[in-house]
Amino acid sequence: MLPFIPFLIVPLTYLPISAMNSTLKPHLLAEALGTRDRPLSPQEISALFFGYRGFPDAFYRAFRLRCHVSKQYAEHCHYKPVVSVTARNGMTFAFDHKLVHIPILLRIAGRLAYRIEAFDPEGSWIPPFLKGVDENRHLKYITSKVGRAFFLRYLRHHHSLPTIEFGGRYSSTVNFAVLDDLKNLGIDTIVFNLPPTGCNEYACRVANVVIGRSLKYDTDPLDFMGNGLKLDRRFLRTYTVCCELPLSLAMRTIRGRYKIVEELTLRKVRLQVSSEYWYIQGAVEQIKDNVDKLWTCMREHPGAVTVSATCDRHIEGVNVLMGCLNGLAGYVVTELAGCVECKLQKVEGNKKLTVSLNIRCSTQLKF
Repeated sequence: MLPFIPFLIVPLTYLPISAMNSTLKPHLLAEALGTRDRPLSPQEISALFFGYRGFPDAFYRAFRLRCHVSKQYAEHCHYKPVVSVTARNGMTFAFDHKLVHIPILLRIAGRLAYRIEAFDPEGSWIPPFLKGVDENRHLKYITSKVGRAFFLRYLRHHHSLPTIEFGGRYSSTVNFAVLDDLKNLGIDTIVFNLPPTGCNEYACRVANVVIGRSLKYDTDPLDFMGNGLKLDRRFLRTYTVCCELPLSLAMRTIRGRYKIVEELTLRKVRLQVSSEYWYIQGAVEQIKDNVDKLWTCMREHPGAVTVSATCDRHIEGVNVLMGCLNGLAGYVVTELAGCVECKLQKVEGNKKLTVSLNIRCSTQLKF
């Protein structure tokens, strides 16, 4: 029997780039790079490019047609790159002006990017990346932070823009005026997560609109204090609202300006219960009436409608559980510590309504 020879396994996370085996197969190198817990610096990228002839192939394999492009700052790492590209396997490559002498990697990153959050389009070393974007057939997501120049260049080589996010991680404002230069060119999806501060002058052609969950509106989210998004509604196919809407606004949305969309989704409709209903019987009757009105409104819409409605309310009395069991036929009623949960789902064709009630109750009668 051969003697046991102990050996030391050093994780690639801590292994110097210079120690990597230059004969390692590209697909193995791509997998190995994905185990690192910090970005690959411009200096390390340069060392790999010149020290390992298969690195461009490994670089390509690491993306597998998916990568993120964003800015990184000094607080996130020990150096300050201009552009950060994250591959599908989780590996992050950091690019700056020091890599201008190896444009092939920038071009591969641009060609395979599917998410671009932010970068500096004015950098003298950026053209190879933009050339790659011209050839890109996989880009699905960009932020408004990339700016007008990027939009216009992208549209010179593509029929429409992919999803554009306003008010994301790299943007503290939402100003739709940036869309005016696009005129009649198409946009797949617009997502915004903050109240808009500026509107576009010309109605844009957008197929899908998504409004983030961090907002709260009592008026139409696309017409916020005159700073909304102007749409050519003939091209709008889907409208999704993830933030909370009161029941009255939700019903106006379904019956009014969005009655022509093919698919309408409201993820959090607030069911109001009048403050005069402190006891369960009155509250249950009002909830049932509101749900019936909402369901009738949904059924009148010609397209697919999905709504999630909620109510969180405190009710006085000791008979809350029995009041829910007796008054909310068809609901699944569950007694929990300090509250009663009631759930209902109604489905008919392409209409789906989900109702979730959280009725907090006290054990004291009100005198």
